[in-house]
Amino acid sequence: MKYSKDEALDEIMKRGKIIKKKHDKRNTVILSSATALSAFILVIAVSIFGGGAAGTYSAYGSFVLNNDSIQYVVEALATFLFGSVVTIAIYKIRNSRYTKR
Repeated sequence: MKYSKDEALDEIMKRGKIIKKKHDKRNTVILSSATALSAFILVIAVSIFGGGAAGTYSAYGSFVLNNDSIQYVVEALATFLFGSVVTIAIYKIRNSRYTKR
């Protein structure tokens, strides 16, 4: 017999850790790439659709209702939704990794 039971178990655990590290690294690369790509798309979208709010501002804050400033509302909503999706993905990946043991 080449290995004892303890040596075989140690080898299996070592290989399992290597596989988990590769899986974690792949997930990190995917999430990092998605974040960088979304930031690039956001910069392009802001540059295409304009970046400044035009119009007159009142003392009551009604400049938010101006048609030119709707892009800020859409941008904030899109950013919030993307952040929520990435956060949920991270939690699901983390929970699936610990529950499969």
